Amino acid sequence: MRAALVALLLAPAGVALAAPSLTLDQAVAQAMARAPELRAAALARAEAEARLAQTQTAAWPRAVAEASYTPHWPINEIRLPPTPGGPTLTPRAVDDVHRYQVNLSVSERLVDLSRGGREAAAREGVRQSEAAGELAAARLAFAVRVAFYGALFARDVCRIAGESLAQARREAQRAELRLAAGAGTQVGLAQARVRVAELEAELRRAEVQQARQRRVLASLLGLDAAPPLSGALELLARLGSPARSGEPGLEA
Repeated sequence: MRAALVALLLAPAGVALAAPSLTLDQAVAQAMARAPELRAAALARAEAEARLAQTQTAAWPRAVAEASYTPHWPINEIRLPPTPGGPTLTPRAVDDVHRYQVNLSVSERLVDLSRGGREAAAREGVRQSEAAGELAAARLAFAVRVAFYGALFARDVCRIAGESLAQARREAQRAELRLAAGAGTQVGLAQARVRVAELEAELRRAEVQQARQRRVLASLLGLDAAPPLSGALELLARLGSPARSGEPGLEA
Protein backbone atom coordinates (compact mmCIF):
# COMPACT_ATOMS: atom_id res chain seq x y z
CA MET A 1 0.00 0.00 0.00
CA ARG A 2 2.83 2.43 0.90
CA ALA A 3 4.68 1.58 -2.32
CA ALA A 4 1.56 2.28 -4.38
CA LEU A 5 1.09 5.64 -2.63
CA VAL A 6 4.73 6.61 -3.21
CA ALA A 7 4.44 5.67 -6.89
CA LEU A 8 1.32 7.80 -7.19
CA LEU A 9 2.98 10.80 -5.58
CA LEU A 10 6.10 10.47 -7.72
CA ALA A 11 4.15 10.15 -10.97
CA PRO A 12 4.95 13.00 -13.40
CA ALA A 13 2.42 15.81 -13.49
CA GLY A 14 0.10 15.72 -16.47
CA VAL A 15 0.52 11.98 -17.02
CA ALA A 16 -2.84 10.24 -16.85
CA LEU A 17 -2.86 6.95 -15.00
CA ALA A 18 -4.16 4.00 -16.98
CA ALA A 19 -7.65 2.85 -16.04
CA PRO A 20 -7.74 -0.56 -14.38
CA SER A 21 -8.79 -3.35 -16.68
CA LEU A 22 -12.16 -5.01 -16.23
CA THR A 23 -12.59 -8.77 -15.94
CA LEU A 24 -15.67 -10.70 -16.98
CA ASP A 25 -16.70 -11.45 -13.39
CA GLN A 26 -16.31 -7.81 -12.44
CA ALA A 27 -18.41 -6.74 -15.41
CA VAL A 28 -21.23 -9.12 -14.48
CA ALA A 29 -21.14 -8.06 -10.82
CA GLN A 30 -21.15 -4.36 -11.71
CA ALA A 31 -24.08 -4.77 -14.09
CA MET A 32 -26.01 -6.74 -11.47
CA ALA A 33 -25.39 -4.09 -8.82
CA ARG A 34 -26.80 -1.19 -10.85
CA ALA A 35 -29.45 -2.85 -13.03
CA PRO A 36 -32.84 -1.12 -12.56
CA GLU A 37 -34.70 -4.21 -13.75
CA LEU A 38 -33.23 -6.23 -10.89
CA ARG A 39 -34.23 -3.57 -8.37
CA ALA A 40 -37.74 -3.62 -9.83
CA ALA A 41 -37.82 -7.41 -9.54
CA ALA A 42 -36.71 -7.20 -5.89
CA LEU A 43 -39.46 -4.69 -5.14
CA ALA A 44 -42.03 -6.89 -6.88
CA ARG A 45 -40.92 -9.84 -4.76
CA ALA A 46 -41.20 -7.77 -1.58
CA GLU A 47 -44.70 -6.74 -2.60
CA ALA A 48 -45.70 -10.37 -3.21
CA GLU A 49 -44.28 -11.42 0.16
CA ALA A 50 -46.19 -8.60 1.88
CA ARG A 51 -49.39 -9.71 0.16
CA LEU A 52 -48.80 -13.27 1.38
CA ALA A 53 -48.26 -12.05 4.94
CA GLN A 54 -51.44 -10.00 4.74
CA THR A 55 -53.38 -13.04 3.57
CA GLN A 56 -51.98 -15.23 6.34
CA THR A 57 -52.91 -12.73 9.07
CA ALA A 58 -56.39 -12.00 7.73
CA ALA A 59 -58.01 -14.47 10.20
CA TRP A 60 -56.38 -12.95 13.28
CA PRO A 61 -58.67 -11.12 15.75
CA ARG A 62 -58.98 -7.44 15.01
CA ALA A 63 -59.21 -4.70 17.64
CA VAL A 64 -60.03 -1.14 16.64
CA ALA A 65 -59.89 1.73 19.12
CA GLU A 66 -60.98 5.25 18.26
CA ALA A 67 -60.95 8.38 20.39
CA SER A 68 -62.08 11.88 19.57
CA TYR A 69 -62.23 15.24 21.34
CA THR A 70 -64.24 18.26 20.23
CA PRO A 71 -64.36 21.63 21.98
CA HIS A 72 -67.80 23.27 21.85
CA TRP A 73 -68.48 26.98 22.19
CA PRO A 74 -70.67 28.77 22.98
CA ILE A 75 -72.43 26.55 25.52
CA ASN A 76 -76.11 25.88 24.91
CA GLU A 77 -78.35 27.28 27.63
CA ILE A 78 -82.04 27.13 28.51
CA ARG A 79 -83.52 30.58 28.86
CA LEU A 80 -87.17 30.89 30.05
CA PRO A 81 -89.14 34.05 29.43
CA PRO A 82 -89.52 36.16 32.57
CA THR A 83 -92.85 35.93 34.44
CA PRO A 84 -94.34 39.21 35.67
CA GLY A 85 -94.13 39.28 39.48
CA GLY A 86 -92.43 35.89 39.50
CA PRO A 87 -88.93 34.86 40.50
CA THR A 88 -85.95 35.66 38.36
CA LEU A 89 -84.75 32.55 36.46
CA THR A 90 -81.06 32.10 35.86
CA PRO A 91 -80.08 30.55 32.46
CA ARG A 92 -78.97 26.96 32.92
CA ALA A 93 -76.29 25.37 30.76
CA VAL A 94 -77.37 22.17 29.05
CA ASP A 95 -74.11 21.35 27.33
CA ASP A 96 -70.41 21.07 28.10
CA VAL A 97 -67.51 22.85 26.45
CA HIS A 98 -65.54 19.56 26.24
CA ARG A 99 -66.80 16.58 24.28
CA TYR A 100 -65.03 13.22 24.41
CA GLN A 101 -65.85 10.04 22.54
CA VAL A 102 -64.10 6.66 22.81
CA ASN A 103 -65.01 3.59 20.73
CA LEU A 104 -63.50 0.12 21.03
CA SER A 105 -64.46 -2.77 18.77
CA VAL A 106 -63.11 -6.32 18.61
CA SER A 107 -63.89 -8.69 15.73
CA GLU A 108 -62.84 -12.19 14.81
CA ARG A 109 -63.55 -14.12 11.63
CA LEU A 110 -64.74 -17.55 12.62
CA VAL A 111 -65.17 -19.07 9.16
CA ASP A 112 -63.31 -18.08 5.99
CA LEU A 113 -63.88 -20.50 3.14
CA SER A 114 -61.77 -18.50 0.68
CA ARG A 115 -58.66 -18.17 2.85
CA GLY A 116 -56.96 -21.28 1.46
CA GLY A 117 -57.39 -20.13 -2.13
CA ARG A 118 -56.15 -16.62 -1.40
CA GLU A 119 -53.12 -17.92 0.46
CA ALA A 120 -52.28 -20.36 -2.33
CA ALA A 121 -52.56 -17.55 -4.88
CA ALA A 122 -50.31 -15.34 -2.76
CA ARG A 123 -47.70 -18.10 -2.47
CA GLU A 124 -47.78 -18.59 -6.22
CA GLY A 125 -47.28 -14.85 -6.64
CA VAL A 126 -44.15 -15.04 -4.48
CA ARG A 127 -42.81 -17.95 -6.54
CA GLN A 128 -43.52 -16.12 -9.78
CA SER A 129 -41.78 -12.96 -8.56
CA GLU A 130 -38.73 -15.02 -7.53
CA ALA A 131 -38.66 -16.73 -10.92
CA ALA A 132 -39.00 -13.38 -12.70
CA GLY A 133 -36.07 -11.97 -10.71
CA GLU A 134 -33.90 -14.98 -11.49
CA LEU A 135 -34.82 -14.76 -15.18
CA ALA A 136 -33.99 -11.05 -15.30
CA ALA A 137 -30.63 -11.69 -13.62
CA ALA A 138 -29.83 -14.54 -16.03
CA ARG A 139 -30.72 -12.42 -19.07
CA LEU A 140 -28.60 -9.54 -17.82
CA ALA A 141 -25.61 -11.78 -17.12
CA PHE A 142 -26.01 -13.34 -20.57
CA ALA A 143 -26.12 -9.92 -22.23
CA VAL A 144 -22.99 -8.80 -20.36
CA ARG A 145 -21.14 -11.97 -21.34
CA VAL A 146 -22.17 -11.62 -24.99
CA ALA A 147 -21.00 -8.01 -25.11
CA PHE A 148 -17.77 -8.84 -23.25
CA TYR A 149 -16.94 -11.81 -25.48
CA GLY A 150 -17.89 -9.79 -28.56
CA ALA A 151 -15.59 -6.95 -27.56
CA LEU A 152 -12.72 -9.37 -26.91
CA PHE A 153 -13.33 -11.13 -30.23
CA ALA A 154 -13.39 -7.83 -32.13
CA ARG A 155 -10.24 -6.75 -30.30
CA ASP A 156 -8.45 -9.92 -31.39
CA VAL A 157 -9.72 -9.51 -34.95
CA CYS A 158 -8.44 -5.93 -34.96
CA ARG A 159 -5.04 -7.08 -33.79
CA ILE A 160 -4.84 -9.91 -36.31
CA ALA A 161 -6.14 -7.73 -39.14
CA GLY A 162 -3.66 -4.99 -38.22
CA GLU A 163 -0.75 -7.41 -38.25
CA SER A 164 -1.92 -8.94 -41.52
CA LEU A 165 -2.38 -5.49 -43.05
CA ALA A 166 1.15 -4.48 -42.08
CA GLN A 167 2.47 -7.67 -43.68
CA ALA A 168 0.36 -7.12 -46.81
CA ARG A 169 1.67 -3.57 -47.18
CA ARG A 170 5.23 -4.85 -46.99
CA GLU A 171 4.39 -7.43 -49.64
CA ALA A 172 2.91 -4.70 -51.82
CA GLN A 173 6.07 -2.65 -51.46
CA ARG A 174 8.18 -5.65 -52.42
CA ALA A 175 5.91 -6.25 -55.43
CA GLU A 176 6.45 -2.67 -56.53
CA LEU A 177 10.23 -3.09 -56.17
CA ARG A 178 10.20 -6.36 -58.13
CA LEU A 179 8.15 -4.73 -60.87
CA ALA A 180 10.55 -1.78 -61.01
CA ALA A 181 13.49 -4.21 -61.22
CA GLY A 182 11.81 -6.18 -63.99
CA ALA A 183 11.39 -9.29 -61.84
CA GLY A 184 7.69 -8.81 -61.14
CA THR A 185 4.45 -8.43 -63.04
CA GLN A 186 1.56 -6.03 -63.04
CA VAL A 187 -0.72 -8.90 -62.01
CA GLY A 188 1.36 -9.64 -58.93
CA LEU A 189 1.34 -5.97 -57.93
CA ALA A 190 -2.41 -5.75 -58.46
CA GLN A 191 -2.99 -8.84 -56.33
CA ALA A 192 -0.88 -7.39 -53.53
CA ARG A 193 -2.81 -4.13 -53.63
CA VAL A 194 -6.15 -5.98 -53.60
CA ARG A 195 -4.98 -7.88 -50.54
CA VAL A 196 -4.11 -4.60 -48.82
CA ALA A 197 -7.54 -3.14 -49.62
CA GLU A 198 -9.32 -6.25 -48.35
CA LEU A 199 -7.42 -6.18 -45.06
CA GLU A 200 -8.06 -2.46 -44.64
CA ALA A 201 -11.79 -3.11 -45.03
CA GLU A 202 -11.58 -6.06 -42.60
CA LEU A 203 -9.78 -3.91 -40.04
CA ARG A 204 -12.38 -1.19 -40.36
CA ARG A 205 -15.23 -3.66 -39.87
CA ALA A 206 -13.51 -5.09 -36.79
CA GLU A 207 -12.99 -1.59 -35.34
CA VAL A 208 -16.66 -0.74 -35.86
CA GLN A 209 -17.74 -4.03 -34.30
CA GLN A 210 -15.45 -3.51 -31.32
CA ALA A 211 -16.78 0.02 -30.78
CA ARG A 212 -20.37 -1.26 -30.96
CA GLN A 213 -19.77 -4.07 -28.46
CA ARG A 214 -18.00 -1.69 -26.08
CA ARG A 215 -20.93 0.75 -26.27
CA VAL A 216 -23.35 -2.07 -25.43
CA LEU A 217 -21.17 -3.17 -22.53
CA ALA A 218 -20.83 0.40 -21.24
CA SER A 219 -24.61 0.78 -21.35
CA LEU A 220 -25.08 -2.40 -19.33
CA LEU A 221 -22.52 -1.21 -16.78
CA GLY A 222 -24.00 2.27 -16.53
CA LEU A 223 -20.83 3.95 -17.83
CA ASP A 224 -20.16 6.51 -20.51
CA ALA A 225 -17.34 4.37 -21.93
CA ALA A 226 -16.23 0.82 -21.21
CA PRO A 227 -12.84 0.48 -19.48
CA PRO A 228 -10.07 -1.70 -20.91
CA LEU A 229 -11.05 -5.37 -20.85
CA SER A 230 -8.95 -8.06 -19.26
CA GLY A 231 -8.88 -11.66 -20.39
CA ALA A 232 -8.01 -13.89 -23.29
CA LEU A 233 -10.95 -15.01 -25.40
CA GLU A 234 -9.63 -18.56 -25.80
CA LEU A 235 -9.08 -18.98 -22.05
CA LEU A 236 -12.49 -17.54 -21.13
CA ALA A 237 -14.21 -19.77 -23.67
CA ARG A 238 -12.44 -22.83 -22.24
CA LEU A 239 -13.36 -21.89 -18.68
CA GLY A 240 -16.97 -21.32 -19.63
CA SER A 241 -17.32 -24.57 -21.59
CA PRO A 242 -18.82 -27.75 -20.07
CA ALA A 243 -16.52 -30.17 -18.26
CA ARG A 244 -14.40 -32.34 -20.49
CA SER A 245 -12.19 -35.32 -19.74
CA GLY A 246 -13.29 -35.40 -16.13
CA GLU A 247 -12.37 -31.73 -15.46
CA PRO A 248 -14.90 -29.70 -13.44
CA GLY A 249 -16.86 -27.14 -15.41
CA LEU A 250 -16.21 -23.51 -14.55
CA GLU A 251 -18.19 -20.43 -15.38
CA ALA A 252 -16.39 -17.23 -16.29
